[in-house]
Amino acid sequence: MKHLILATLLSVAAAIGFADEQADLFQPITPETDLKTFAWQNRLIVIFANSKEDVSFQTQIDFLKIDPAALSERQIVVLTDPDPDMQSFLRQKFRPRGFTLLLIGKDGQVKLRKPFPWDVRALSRAIDHMRLALDQFEVEGIGHNLPFLSAVMDHPKFVSGAITTAFIGEEYPDGFTGAQLAEPMLRRIAASCAAMHRVAEIRRAKISGRLDNHERKVGDDWVVTLGGQRYEIMISADPQGSTVRFADGAELRVSSDWTPGTALAEMVVDGAPLVMKTAKIPGGFHVRSRGADLKVHVRTPRQAELADKMPEKQPPDTSKLLLCPMPGLVVKLEVEPGQQVEEGQALCTVEAMKM
Repeated sequence: MKHLILATLLSVAAAIGFADEQADLFQPITPETDLKTFAWQNRLIVIFANSKEDVSFQTQIDFLKIDPAALSERQIVVLTDPDPDMQSFLRQKFRPRGFTLLLIGKDGQVKLRKPFPWDVRALSRAIDHMRLALDQFEVEGIGHNLPFLSAVMDHPKFVSGAITTAFIGEEYPDGFTGAQLAEPMLRRIAASCAAMHRVAEIRRAKISGRLDNHERKVGDDWVVTLGGQRYEIMISADPQGSTVRFADGAELRVSSDWTPGTALAEMVVDGAPLVMKTAKIPGGFHVRSRGADLKVHVRTPRQAELADKMPEKQPPDTSKLLLCPMPGLVVKLEVEPGQQVEEGQALCTVEAMKM
């Protein structure tokens, strides 16, 4: 009897918790509702209809109630306005015609507008695509801050909305030197690069003009190193993609239409998209993704064994050198050898022409 009472109380508590979550998630639009209240804290799904009995309105609400956890994870609040007679500020601002679904970003801008219901999965993909869009930019030859913006998009403080104008100074006091990716993300990149490298190796093995007794065979076992991690993997390929199996038994399914020489690699790893900008380096790829800048080496087990014995080349010590930012002509020396100098003191004058 005690167990039955306890189970009943737990069920009631869970139902109350779910109801509270639903109340926080779904909020009716009132004449006082202001988007500024949610700025940089929540994304908004705004639903307009001509009445609560509107089939599209009811369908949309049912769609959203199926997976409230996915909405909460993306900091979404649902605002509803099925009363055109109220003429709320938001209705006057967006001027909906009948049923209208809006997806509004944390910056207060409309990201999506639909005249028909969307399920949670489609809405979640639309939100997640905002992050992928930064990785899909291809800008070369000039400096840009796209990696920094990608890192900011994934930063916990930015995602939660708990940021101020001092965000950059607080989180990046020494400047931005690249994002540090979590280990699961490194695995996804490792699996993708291994599958890409294998495709490239198979292509190289088909080059004509080879000696008949030097046929090259591409194996299934590889060792991938990146970001301080080392993964021993085995690849099982088929026409639809590759199954990458790690030494600890974990598996990732990788598929893509990537071809060697393509700079932008758009992969699907276990059903989730992954976008990487890639450049070929000896034995692997230079990869940029989600604000990280990585050298990914994909080697056969024997190549990896030999690579482990190679000493790592250290960068030259320039701490005692005075480096000029560009080539030029030294026209004046301001100090003498052995003279004590102070920070900010002029040392020399260089004449240079900047094109």
